[in-house]
Amino acid sequence: MYKNFLIPSVSMRILLDPSLCRSFADHAQSLLILFVKHVGDLYGKHHLVYNVHGLVHLADNAKMYGCLDNICGFHFENFLGQLKKLVRSPNYPLQQVIRRLSEQDAMPGNVHSLPRNSTSNFIVKKQHSDGPVPAQYVGCHQYKEIQLPVGFISSLNGNNCVQIINGRLGLVRNVIVKNAATFIVFEPFHHSAEFFSYPLSSIEIGIYKVVGFKGSLFSCSCLFSFFKVCSSPKGEI
Repeated sequence: MYKNFLIPSVSMRILLDPSLCRSFADHAQSLLILFVKHVGDLYGKHHLVYNVHGLVHLADNAKMYGCLDNICGFHFENFLGQLKKLVRSPNYPLQQVIRRLSEQDAMPGNVHSLPRNSTSNFIVKKQHSDGPVPAQYVGCHQYKEIQLPVGFISSLNGNNCVQIINGRLGLVRNVIVKNAATFIVFEPFHHSAEFFSYPLSSIEIGIYKVVGFKGSLFSCSCLFSFFKVCSSPKGEI
């Protein structure tokens, strides 16, 4: 049963990631078809309802429109609360919403749009002097948190695991600013390996098992490519 549910988990990991979706969309579709077949074999044909069958078409949607994160309706669901405030009576709610939005668009200097990701510069927070600081950055300003256009990173557990573009994985130990340049200071893991091998190697989709630390510090400019990743102790997965 565990291996059975690894199949949709891996498939969705592929279809939600832009780069993986381009390379593995066909494989994800094959896996989802296999999962639907297994559902009927393991739990009975009566579980093959419309929602289960619909999984086999997700890869087609991703191949046609792009990764699923780009075509999901979550932005509209999050905006639903604001739309409800525009309805003043139970009669003709759709017409009321359209009328209110049209009025807002017509107001000078008012731009009505769905929330978008920020494109502002880096914002560092919670200055400190506790280190650690690599030798070449002595005299820098130190911070515990940084807000990037793509997300929030901290030196505290829970928001401090990153993957550098060269594949190196580690934990952020400090955020530093020197000569108007911003860096993260991270400690790489000692060893990384695949976490599972079925239905494909987890390394292929960016999931690793890591052990220990190398005991050395490295820095990475915030202008350089790195990704925030999720980490969890083995017993809590």
